[in-house]
Amino acid sequence: MLNIPTGCSSSFVAFLFSSSILITLKECFLQEWYDLPLTVGPCVDGSFLPQHPASLLRLARYNDNVDIMTGTVHDEGNLITAGLFSKAGEEALQQLNDNFNKVGPILLGVTNEENPVYLARRVFLRYMSDLNVTMDDEPALTKVSILGSDETH
Repeated sequence: MLNIPTGCSSSFVAFLFSSSILITLKECFLQEWYDLPLTVGPCVDGSFLPQHPASLLRLARYNDNVDIMTGTVHDEGNLITAGLFSKAGEEALQQLNDNFNKVGPILLGVTNEENPVYLARRVFLRYMSDLNVTMDDEPALTKVSILGSDETH
């Protein structure tokens, strides 16, 4: 399936960094539901971020006066809900309604918490009238989804 080269390590390294293998691996191993969890990484642009953060930490090239840098935008949850409330997202929305115990924690990015289903239910019911999501719930679910979207950076 993947045509993994054998023998020469430089060929293997080139293979690992090819875009097609990364896309295949993401589809095989990372996607749990409706393209979630979102996989993101740093944008190494050469000036603001000259190298990958892991490399900068290893080389001790960082400003130790800055503890953390993070940010959000107002309706960041639309990244998830815009697709869910479209024709293409109908099946995923139905999966959320049919199997909340699995999908709810994935949507919120809390699958590794001690009690992910309980936590997802508490968060949903804080913003939503119940766990059955309808088209009328788009604004409320967008507020819920912004909580999970911050887990991706």
